[in-house]
Order: sequence, then C-alpha cells, then structure tokens
Amino acid sequence: MPKNHTVAQPDHLARIAEKYHFFDYTIIWDDGANADLKTNRVNPNILYPGDVVVIPDKTPKTETRPTSRTYTFKVKPQPLQIRLMILDYDGEPAVCDFKFKIEGDSGAVSLADGKFRKPIQRAWENGSIRVDKLNILDVPMKVGWLDPVEYESGQVARLNNLGYNAGVVEKPDPLQLRSALEEFQCDNSLDITGVCDADTQAKLKEIHLC
Repeated sequence: MPKNHTVAQPDHLARIAEKYHFFDYTIIWDDGANADLKTNRVNPNILYPGDVVVIPDKTPKTETRPTSRTYTFKVKPQPLQIRLMILDYDGEPAVCDFKFKIEGDSGAVSLADGKFRKPIQRAWENGSIRVDKLNILDVPMKVGWLDPVEYESGQVARLNNLGYNAGVVEKPDPLQLRSALEEFQCDNSLDITGVCDADTQAKLKEIHLC
C-alpha cells in the first residue's frame, strides 16, 4: 500500500527516493497522489518541512530472455548534481580557482565562467566551498536545506548566498531581513518596500537559479 513520508530537513525528492529504494525519483514525483505537492513546490529538490510525499507501490518489471544463458541487468539511478554559480564582487561570473568538499569527496578546479557542477550521491548532505580570490573561506554547503522562496527561511538563505547579510536562516530577524530585501530590491530596480512580494521572489529565484 502507498505510504506517506513527512518531509524534514535535509529531505529532497532524490534523497527520499533513495530511502525507499526507488532508482528514479520521478516515479514518486509524477504519481497522481502527489499532484498538489508538485503544483505547490514545482522543484522536487526544494521541499518544506511538513510537506507530505506519497510513496506509491512499486510496479514489478519483467524481462523475457532465452534460458541456458546468464544475463546481467544494470539499473541506473536518476543522477543528482550540485550546481553552483560563483560571482565576483561586481556580480559577474567569476574566473577563479575553486575548492570543494562534499562528504567523502573533495577537489579543486579552475572556473572559467563561474559555473561548478558535480554529480553526487543522493544521500549526501554536508560540504563546504572555498574561493581564496573572493575571500570565500570554507563556507558550509548543505544539500537539501534550501526552503521554498515563499518562506522567510528560504528568502534569508538566498539573500545570504547572493552576498546580502540577511541573518540566520533558522531564526530570521525581521529588521535584518527587511534591510537585506531593500538592498536587493535597490540593486535590481524593484520597488523598495522591504517586503518579499511576488516580483521580489521571482527575481530572487532568477538570480539564485532556484
């Protein structure tokens, strides 16, 4: 029978699929029982604590092959990828040396266009990034902890990631968030209200890339 999974950080759909042994998270995401969730959240990697994901029953798959031979079947999990855009002090894609750590993996690469992409395991959560040129020194990276932009915690996280000092994600301070929003709105030719209205949310998602 289908079961309900209540989202808690750092859940995202690929991580949930891993927990319930689904190789393809879209089987869960596209199930009709999750239609309302899919409409409300849009991005399966950005859920909110308390959201309920319905885990459908698995459908057996059969293959027909001649007997008297040995066959190997390979299942390819749906990949999960980290995507980062590093901007310089002028807000342009940075040309820089970039160091990363994510769970048991680490490395260094040279970025020509500010873009960093890396496949990761679906259950990985904790990491850090470092760009000495921009004084980004071992900044924590937490996979699955970004809340939807409709919530203050999601607004604070995006503003912080974009270089605006919006405060603590877990406990947003209204005055500090308002100040950061006003600065962001000024920089992006929006009405300066200090309120994260629909236009501001859309611009945050556009620049933050999610």
